[in-house]
Amino acid sequence: MSATSLDSGVLKRPTRAEAWSLAEAQNDALVAELRALNPEDWNAPTDCERWRVKDIVAHLLGWAEFFTSASEFRLQLRALVPGKRELPTATDVQNELQVNDRRDLSPQELLAGLEKALPRFLTFRTRATRMAGIVPFYAGILGPATVGLLMATVFTRDVFMHRIDIARATGRELAVGESERRLVADVVRDWGRRSKADARLLLTGDAGGDYVLGSGSRARISGDPLEFCRIMSGRAEPEVMTVSGDREAAASWLGKKVVF
Repeated sequence: MSATSLDSGVLKRPTRAEAWSLAEAQNDALVAELRALNPEDWNAPTDCERWRVKDIVAHLLGWAEFFTSASEFRLQLRALVPGKRELPTATDVQNELQVNDRRDLSPQELLAGLEKALPRFLTFRTRATRMAGIVPFYAGILGPATVGLLMATVFTRDVFMHRIDIARATGRELAVGESERRLVADVVRDWGRRSKADARLLLTGDAGGDYVLGSGSRARISGDPLEFCRIMSGRAEPEVMTVSGDREAAASWLGKKVVF
């Protein structure tokens, strides 16, 4: 495997067309994996605090319906002001509302709703990006961002990371292919830009790759690509990676999170 230098400009953000292809692939993979779950899997605890597998699906359905249903849009917006008194951010408030409002839905009802809402949400995302992609906004870890980044990148990463959460919770192996490999590569690109790392990053397995950040000389970091994404999302500690060279610098670089 030849190394990819991030400074060479070879590794670019996915094009708009590629972004929608990745989003569709992740949606399809999520639905396929949910269809394969056993009844008891839906109640398995996940890495998301207080959430079971069923709650993750309710959350994903809640976001899809927020953008595709006028009544759901109004409902979630109305909850933001009083909810902020109890939770730190508006996003936290919405996440909890999405889960709580769907608490009584069965796994079959959640899955049916998701199968219906995800294609509509993807259509909305493409239109919103086309019409308002450069509109700026500020949202926590994102910092200064745009509607296009949220719609084309963040929501796709959210589905990908929750697929990882569900696979870990249920003890199932995550299906990995070209879509996941491309998503991991984009996370690496984003992380390199944010961290200014000077390291060789070797991610093993089907979703992995060999990357050079900066000169690549100060440290060598290696490990599983899905664990790397879990570090970037705050779900795992940098210690799960193997580091040689400047360990202190590597720990600092790995502490720079990427939005999921």
